[in-house]
Amino acid sequence: MFKAPLISIVDDDALVCDGIAALVESLGYNTVTFTAAEHFLQSDVIAETTCLITDVQMPGLNGLELQEALKSQGLLTPVIVITGHPNEKHRTRALENAAVAYLSKPFNERALMECLTRLSERRQDRAPLSASRRRIGNDGAKCGAACHTIVAAKDYIFTAYPKR
Repeated sequence: MFKAPLISIVDDDALVCDGIAALVESLGYNTVTFTAAEHFLQSDVIAETTCLITDVQMPGLNGLELQEALKSQGLLTPVIVITGHPNEKHRTRALENAAVAYLSKPFNERALMECLTRLSERRQDRAPLSASRRRIGNDGAKCGAACHTIVAAKDYIFTAYPKR
């Protein structure tokens, strides 16, 4: 029987967790949410997690430290980093630790969907994605002023900043 991939979501804001979970589930994935990085690390779903979506700024262990903890345990789980306070230092740190995406809140749902689609393709192909650059179209209210530029390079790195 086919089992949908599991996406774990870690954000100290339960409403953000719920919103991201609803979007991800609408794409056919299973989700589990955590309001603290420590709860995720103590859970029994780490090995099953196909992708981790984590906030940067959280009480206790932050998202970048969570990413580093997984890496130090030898876990190669793809990580999508989200933040309400984007800065180059955090972006660089996340990408140096092999984050597949760095999205600033509020991010366009299409940007997250694109990241998950690329990860799904990557899992199926097991081949690196070629470098490309494109703009997610400004095609209505869903995109509007919050459009993102997606950059796919290396294997699968996406950097998305909202237009200001």
